[in-house]
Amino acid sequence: MTKSDMDTDTGTIVSRRSGVSPEQPRRIMTGDRFCTKCGYNLVGQEIVREKHYQLLIVRCPECATVAGLQDYPRLGTWGARWGMVLAALWLILLLCMWPATSGIMLGFGIGITDEGSRVYARRLDDLQTMANAQAATPATPAPTTTPTPTAPAPPPLPLPLLPGQGLPATITIQGTTIVLGGGGRFGSSHFKDWWQQQDQQAVLAAAGGWWGVFDHTEFLLLIPAGALVFLFGCFWSVSLMQLPRRRLVYCAGAIVGLACLFAMIPLLEWDQRAVYSARRAAQYQLALPALATTFGALIVPLSLGLAFGRSLVKLAVSALLPPKLRGPIAVLWAAEK
Repeated sequence: MTKSDMDTDTGTIVSRRSGVSPEQPRRIMTGDRFCTKCGYNLVGQEIVREKHYQLLIVRCPECATVAGLQDYPRLGTWGARWGMVLAALWLILLLCMWPATSGIMLGFGIGITDEGSRVYARRLDDLQTMANAQAATPATPAPTTTPTPTAPAPPPLPLPLLPGQGLPATITIQGTTIVLGGGGRFGSSHFKDWWQQQDQQAVLAAAGGWWGVFDHTEFLLLIPAGALVFLFGCFWSVSLMQLPRRRLVYCAGAIVGLACLFAMIPLLEWDQRAVYSARRAAQYQLALPALATTFGALIVPLSLGLAFGRSLVKLAVSALLPPKLRGPIAVLWAAEK
């Protein structure tokens, strides 16, 4: 029998020549250890003694890279330097993703407000067209003789209309027929003067309030918006693993708060241009309730993503990866312990 060594760490007699003890069964790796080259989990692999240096090793079955059983600290300083660089890059990524998430919520809010206010913009454009047509009608001169009794002339169309009352398709003034149904995009050159003379809140209330004039079909955009925001919530849930779940609500508040701050930019732009066109006037009057409704609806999927994102990622990892390959992302299971 060849000379054998007693391994003090494992208590196993290992042959110098063959690398396997003839008296004891094979020694295998029982803990998680990952290959430094391909990342394969070496658990379950056979532990052998290397012939040249007589060190206990495990060889990766995927790429044949040798992994020692004992780790020694690196003498160089570049490992720590690269670690700081990667940490800084990760911090920059998170700081960029914060306004990106808020910007997506704001983008959907502006899109819904812009498209949903078209109905009210057309109504304002038609009201202004009717007012200009009535103002341009010449006054009838006083008769010099007693006129023949005729049917009374129809009274002028009141502006604004009663709540819930729709605008006619055409109006006839002094024999001139005016077709309504304007686009409300640019208004007319007289819209500024007419709009400044109106009680703007009364005009909106007479039309049925913001909910009555808003195009409700535009809120269907909240379905894809909610799905996208939910994915961002899952991203933040996994990215902020150092935070417990109960504190992730602050993350949702920070995202929605930044979106509200960004919303001041279009609100100020619509306020400055509201007197120039019916489209801008409608956007400005409907912006606050529409944006508030959009943000209030999107905060629900965002909170759900923050609350259940980690569990869903764990479920996806468990379904797609075998146990031996889950080691590098084992922090998902150990983060909140």
